[in-house]
Amino acid sequence: MNKKVHKQLLFSVFALMVFPQVWGQTAPVVIKQDSLITRALALKKEVNSETFANQLYRIQLYYGAYDQATEIMERVQESYPDLEASMNFETPNYKVQVGPFKNYVEALEQLTMLKEVFREAFLLEPKS
Repeated sequence: MNKKVHKQLLFSVFALMVFPQVWGQTAPVVIKQDSLITRALALKKEVNSETFANQLYRIQLYYGAYDQATEIMERVQESYPDLEASMNFETPNYKVQVGPFKNYVEALEQLTMLKEVFREAFLLEPKS
């Protein structure tokens, strides 16, 4: 290696070690935040909590005609008063579901118990 390249390489290494320390900034950082940002963050927290509420397991017992859905809904409310049951309309059928369950194990235990009576029951997992 010739002397000129050697000197340039040595100078580059020296400059990389010394110059960042010389030109470093030590001034304190002051952040001015608009009140709209604070309100937007509060709104985002509210939306996230609603989203989290949808991130729970449910068990679907029935999907079909209104008459049979109401019959199943009544049976669930009588036989399992501790479970929260709901009936929703999804064109053109009605769904009967129980839940919500916070974790998979709890939902699976309930599903096993409910499958003895409602053979078509299945677990609805949260959307990712």
